[in-house]
Amino acid sequence: MVLDQPRTDDAAEYQRLKLLAGIGSWAIGASLAGLFLILQGSQALRDLSLDWTPNYVVAISMYVVLLFIVLEIISFPLSLWSGFILEHRFGLSKQRLLDWVLDWLKGLLIQMALILAAAEMIYLTMRAFPDFWWALAASVLSLFMIIMTQLAPIVLLPIFFKFEPLMNRKLTDKLIRLANQAGTEVRGVWMWHLGNKTRKANAALIGLGRTRRIILSDTLISTYPDNEIEVILAHELGHQINHDIPRGLAIQVALSFIGFWLLDRALSAWNEPLGLDGPSDFAGLPLLLLLVALLSIVLLPLVNVYSRRQERAADEFALRSTRMANEFVSAMNRLAKQNRSTHRPHPVIEWVFYTHPSIERRIAFARAWAAQQAR
Repeated sequence: MVLDQPRTDDAAEYQRLKLLAGIGSWAIGASLAGLFLILQGSQALRDLSLDWTPNYVVAISMYVVLLFIVLEIISFPLSLWSGFILEHRFGLSKQRLLDWVLDWLKGLLIQMALILAAAEMIYLTMRAFPDFWWALAASVLSLFMIIMTQLAPIVLLPIFFKFEPLMNRKLTDKLIRLANQAGTEVRGVWMWHLGNKTRKANAALIGLGRTRRIILSDTLISTYPDNEIEVILAHELGHQINHDIPRGLAIQVALSFIGFWLLDRALSAWNEPLGLDGPSDFAGLPLLLLLVALLSIVLLPLVNVYSRRQERAADEFALRSTRMANEFVSAMNRLAKQNRSTHRPHPVIEWVFYTHPSIERRIAFARAWAAQQAR
């Protein structure tokens, strides 16, 4: 399949299949957690862990690793289909199977380490402070989110991608000047080597404080005019101007406290019917995961409504600061074609699952803004 000559139904089909894959992944995880609770498989794993070692901390680690491995083995075919086969089918991926598997394994190890650390922290606070563990756990998790927002650009992303300072001095100066005009200090412009893995294009303003930097994918730099890159970056700067990152972190912190309080109520109510030795019995982890999954589904539409409002405000800032509505429209069309984005998704799908307004809505907004300015 040639990228420059996609069929008109490519984007809709690609997005439909990716959505189904995402729903399927969620369903597999939720179903497995429910199955462990029904069949008491979690209790068997917990007893196996405690038989192997009476040390509570080590037993939790063994249990989490066993549960995590079971889930990944079951979900691997879907991950392979969604992350490798589907991307090649639509002409987006440039990775060999071995390269994809290596990236998948790296992501798996990082994910396992984070889940393991979170599980240890949660169950140790449950055991030590049973009455208010949920507040302590939410506080630690919130602090971790803030730290990772700052460290991800220099710790996590380089594990998967190569970055180097952008050598295009003219474009670098233009983007730094745009950031300065917006009152946002950045630590340079970096080229993001995305092209050896995918044909998709992307740009972002990432990090906080001393780690804040502009990153542009090589697939963007090589195919987009400087004016379009400028308006794309102006959108990212809009999030900084509108304080979307601290607001987003504040919302996540609030949701963490509410979510952990609800988990505390649920575990207290259901630990006896499920045969658990109390909330700190780590055999209840599948229940914890199932409740988190259900809570995330309930909150997803509301979170995405808020996200789309932020994205619309960032679009408005990009148009207002650059006065380049035509370049904005052409950049949106180009990104949609290159990334296989649907111009007009079903309204219900957009409302529930989309973090950004649809391409059609973003283009219509830009044209309406330009018409208003012309009056």
